[in-house]
Amino acid sequence: MVVKRIEPRRRFTAFDEDGNEYTIIELVKILDSSTLDDPDGEEEGLKMWRTADGQPVNYRGKGKYQLVVNGKMLFSDDEDAP
Repeated sequence: MVVKRIEPRRRFTAFDEDGNEYTIIELVKILDSSTLDDPDGEEEGLKMWRTADGQPVNYRGKGKYQLVVNGKMLFSDDEDAP
């Protein structure tokens, strides 16, 4: 399926072991699932995470994230954090 757009779903705060604060944004790919019966059909695809300044982030489990660039672990107890 073709990606139609990418939408932000939620924002939350995470911290590294040194206490530095990061805003993480969860993004969802919106896929084109159109058919003849539903030419405007869409469905959610994969989720991805980025910092507010665009750095890619890996999800490591509830409240645990890792910056791709340097491997630094981030942690969050924010209620909006997956």
